[in-house]
Amino acid sequence: MTRFSTIPEAIAFYAQKNPDKLCLADGETELSYARFFRAVRGFASFLVENGCKTGDRVLLQAEQSVQFTVAEFGAQFAGCVCVPLDSSAPDKRISEVAKQTGASVLLLRERSAAFPAALSIRDTLSFGEAHPVDDNAGIDPGALSEILFTTGTTGASKGVMHTFRSEAACAYNQIRSFSATEDDVWIIPMPLNHAMGLRKLHAALLSGGTAVIADGVAFAGRLFDGMDRYGATILSLVPAYLSVLLRLWSENLAKYNGRLRFVRVGSAAAPREDLLALSKVLPDVAVSICYGSTEASDCAFFNYIGAPGKQGCVGHVNENTRILLLNDEGSPIEWPDVPGRIAIEGENVMAGYYGEPELTASVLQNGRLLTGDVGYFDADGLLYLLGRADEVINSGGYKISPAEVEEAVMKLKGVADCACISAPDRTLGQIPKLAVKMKPGFVFEPEKIYRALSCALERHLLPREIVETENIPRTASGKIQRALLARQIGEDELCR
Repeated sequence: MTRFSTIPEAIAFYAQKNPDKLCLADGETELSYARFFRAVRGFASFLVENGCKTGDRVLLQAEQSVQFTVAEFGAQFAGCVCVPLDSSAPDKRISEVAKQTGASVLLLRERSAAFPAALSIRDTLSFGEAHPVDDNAGIDPGALSEILFTTGTTGASKGVMHTFRSEAACAYNQIRSFSATEDDVWIIPMPLNHAMGLRKLHAALLSGGTAVIADGVAFAGRLFDGMDRYGATILSLVPAYLSVLLRLWSENLAKYNGRLRFVRVGSAAAPREDLLALSKVLPDVAVSICYGSTEASDCAFFNYIGAPGKQGCVGHVNENTRILLLNDEGSPIEWPDVPGRIAIEGENVMAGYYGEPELTASVLQNGRLLTGDVGYFDADGLLYLLGRADEVINSGGYKISPAEVEEAVMKLKGVADCACISAPDRTLGQIPKLAVKMKPGFVFEPEKIYRALSCALERHLLPREIVETENIPRTASGKIQRALLARQIGEDELCR
């Protein structure tokens, strides 16, 4: 595969090599590589002619459409910095981010009285047909290309900055984990302002494949129609999407056994029972789980056919990335099975957090990204994730992964959802505290839950407190909001 420094460079290359090949589709619009390239060059020319300069910020509402992709790369070909926001972002949020980033252009889903100068993303295809294909993208790989705002699990909004080079490196990590080629057709139902969705789109374009943009899984018929029409080979899902498909559409999903090459499940930890169920529905399809972040994309991956690996295993480190484990003094850990803070090195690492130099300095040191995650390598070099450093429970010297406890709880009859957090303890420092949501018709019985877990977990993993809650707060991608949950259940009584 030809190696490119930027994604715009790849788009220009494939427009010359495979001009008539299908590049993008969304159920309504289809563009070949040549038409896509003409469209982005045309929109780039429009932006420049209307005063946009290199480095200007362009805010886009990231609707699931071909037009959004034209807007994104039109802005990049103009040398601008893309700032994608959720397609449902309210006017207040749009105004805040536009002011924060100094955005000079707003591209919204539809025209709004609140932003009279804004353009409609739906108009972006009207600028490009007269512009000839040019094989020189002329973009500095080290220049800033995007600012992705993410809330993660803490609720603190951060603008993650990537350069054209790191954006391409993130996409190459995706390509590597799938062994993707020009023949692959990527189905992308995740929001395109979210790193997981955007990186899959970028990987499809960087590898010369076809990207089919879907709008979530709520309208599963449309998703399956796109998979049928275009011959999908790679499907990516967040755990919440996977759960919906398994619960409501497993028979439809089973039809793609042998037709799909990969199903990637990422962005948050998927329940092991869902991964096992997926392997039964698609026994001949490789299931791929990964470890990554908005700051560095997918850095490790584990592909399997049949059954997932051990709890917490996120697989092999990507060849374009280096992962180190650091002890409390910041020194690398060189022995297997010893937990440490995960640090990441490579071209895929972000440039920093927009407008937050102190926060950037605290996590970026000499090009090394210090994550908030804790993990360990086994003797075979496989990476295991224990959780966030502020989520891993240190109980009397034992490092407890909340996910390991949650996996055991979710196997119990009548449990609809659960989460394990830490609670203070005078003797042990911290103890695991469990919040459980029961299914309708089932009675919450903490003693019964404790006895059942005693048969499945080591003693130090057993929750010392078990409380009932009406809901487990999660982000849109399915990550548990543990800090919010802690406040939600903070006054509940101890259950022994």
